[in-house]
Amino acid sequence: MWSWILILSYMEDITLKMKNEYIGQLLQNKELPILFDFVFEYLHIEDERLYIIDSGKPQDTENNVIPNYDLIETGKSESSTHELKLLATYLYFKCAQLCGSQVQLWFQEIRDKQFKNIVEKFTVKFISPILVKDIKENVGKEIGKLQQNEVNIKIGTNQIKANIPVEEENISMRWSIPANYPLSNVAVEGPLCVGVKENQWKAWLLASQKIISLTNGSIAKSIELFCKNVNLHFSGFEDCAICYSILHQDSSLPSKTCTTCSNKFHAACLYKWFKSSGSSTCPLCRSTFNFRR
Repeated sequence: MWSWILILSYMEDITLKMKNEYIGQLLQNKELPILFDFVFEYLHIEDERLYIIDSGKPQDTENNVIPNYDLIETGKSESSTHELKLLATYLYFKCAQLCGSQVQLWFQEIRDKQFKNIVEKFTVKFISPILVKDIKENVGKEIGKLQQNEVNIKIGTNQIKANIPVEEENISMRWSIPANYPLSNVAVEGPLCVGVKENQWKAWLLASQKIISLTNGSIAKSIELFCKNVNLHFSGFEDCAICYSILHQDSSLPSKTCTTCSNKFHAACLYKWFKSSGSSTCPLCRSTFNFRR
């Protein structure tokens, strides 16, 4: 387990691209799902007598031993069983914090309903409250930056609301964090904006939701991406003809233009299309794509 703690420590404070490369390497031989199975088989949390968290409320992150685990201060116990269970819990917490989307995929593929209920109950009780608190604190730190675009942010218990100015109107958007996060996605919701096509609007919502998974819970980045898509749309920028979004999750604009039909595409979207279709033709007019423009 200590080897895994060391591996996860390399995923902190690095770029998103590098983190995804690390995770990709771990997924090659399904190491992460095997790890998650091992953690819960070892904890035996269905027997509450075998597992006791000697801390206050999970929301009290200053006194909670899970996010503040330390080998010297909290890692040593008179009971080696308790010590190892605490280490296993901390390991699961770090996985949920640093690669929550992989924890979610593993959870969704569990076929044993009883085991699935055990995982969810444990996550809701001990892990989710800590992660939700971290997410809200992160948004709180970014409020100043977001409000530079006149975005009004309100942080609730498990919900973050943003009023986004669009010309003479305001769009009231809502980011709802599920009680079992990261086992379920953050929901991004809001009314259709006047002047935006429905499929484009849905694409913006989907992109804003996807970036939360990519960044492990950064609602601040999701709000920022959504606002940029809205502002760029009303500034006259064209959307990608594949994903219907102006700004890609990697912050790039549609820069690839088909010389035949003149539709624009994100480079990443176009690459995925070429890979899935097996040919380098335009997704719309099917002519051979010319990269000179």
